[in-house]
Amino acid sequence: MAAEMEWRRNRQDDLNCQSWHPFDINSQVYLIKSYFSDEDYEVSMYDSAYGLWGERLDQIDIKKRCKALNPNVEAPVHQILKHISKSIEIQKPDINYNFEYQDQEDGKQTITFGFSTHLAGVPFNWTFHCELAPVQELDLHLIQPLWMMVNELLRRQGELKKVIINKDREIDDYKSTGARCSRKQLETSKFDEKSFMNEMITSKDFEDQIRADSSKFVATKVSDLYKQLMIKKTWLQIQDGYNFDEPFANSLYDMSGTQRETVTGTGGVGSWLNKLPPSLMPDESISPEKKSPMKKQKTAISAQISPQKEENSELKRRLELEEKLAKNTEKAGGKKKKKLKF
Repeated sequence: MAAEMEWRRNRQDDLNCQSWHPFDINSQVYLIKSYFSDEDYEVSMYDSAYGLWGERLDQIDIKKRCKALNPNVEAPVHQILKHISKSIEIQKPDINYNFEYQDQEDGKQTITFGFSTHLAGVPFNWTFHCELAPVQELDLHLIQPLWMMVNELLRRQGELKKVIINKDREIDDYKSTGARCSRKQLETSKFDEKSFMNEMITSKDFEDQIRADSSKFVATKVSDLYKQLMIKKTWLQIQDGYNFDEPFANSLYDMSGTQRETVTGTGGVGSWLNKLPPSLMPDESISPEKKSPMKKQKTAISAQISPQKEENSELKRRLELEEKLAKNTEKAGGKKKKKLKF
């Protein structure tokens, strides 16, 4: 526990551990989360029609875009990033947001997500040019966490059930000693799990939840659960060395919170797809001879056979020793019998 707390204090933040926030734009709800440093940013957007979109810009491209959109604004990059971050951390009523789908010449579809505000009294505009992210990113940022959150909420439900049952036992113990509730309206019946579940399924609140906007889950305490779950997931991977996302190992940020190496480009559209998973990246510290799969396979086989050979040799040596001892014992017994005859 102490090691985990120390890691939490010193960990590097990343996009994975950021919470989703709903944005209602043109009567359509989008989920947005972002990560900003002093030099770059990464933003993810989800819409139910197409999936997950994203963009990452570095310091150079941020300066270029800012100059193109705001020629009258002169400010350090970190100040610009801070202003953009505050503008999209949650949807603000005094900021005008816009969202538009666009078709590129190469046939790819992108979206632009922008807003208009003021920076130090000067009009400031910003537009994110997002491309459709790989399905692995959707799994990493939404599908896996949602399943984990369901499992965690079920676990907590089970723990609460145990607390209620123990409370019922405590009340029964009080009643057995003659204690009585001072106000009748405070009395409760014993908890029955089956009756409780049936009541929940047939309640009107259950229907209201189904009819409700699915994006509301990010506007409640569940949003904090998402963030804590992703942080815990990162810690478990570091502690146990288990990669939860091995089949989908092309995220811009790995689960340790360290930014992966990306292919140098112009930034903006294309930056999400110009990445290779770590399993396909060459290891420069290993010579070509050591990379040979046949040599590696032979080494692995030899490592498996060697212990077997040693075990067989040891067993053979023991059998020979036991046989020799048996012969010596037999000879000694024969000599004693001869002496008795004389």
